[in-house]
Amino acid sequence: MGNQILFSRKDFNILGYVVIVRKNSVVVRINNDVALKLKYENNLTIVNHKNYEIIVEKGTVA
Repeated sequence: MGNQILFSRKDFNILGYVVIVRKNSVVVRINNDVALKLKYENNLTIVNHKNYEIIVEKGTVA
């Protein structure tokens, strides 16, 4: 949890932060402005493990 990830949704590349890790996916917190552009009701979304790249692992320095 806490990793910053990059994923694609509706032709957007989106940065988000993992808040929950599940068996096949993660729950990700995204920027409120991005959530509005995507017409989401809130700033949380689910991303399958196959569909994201870890950008910054929690506890590491880039």
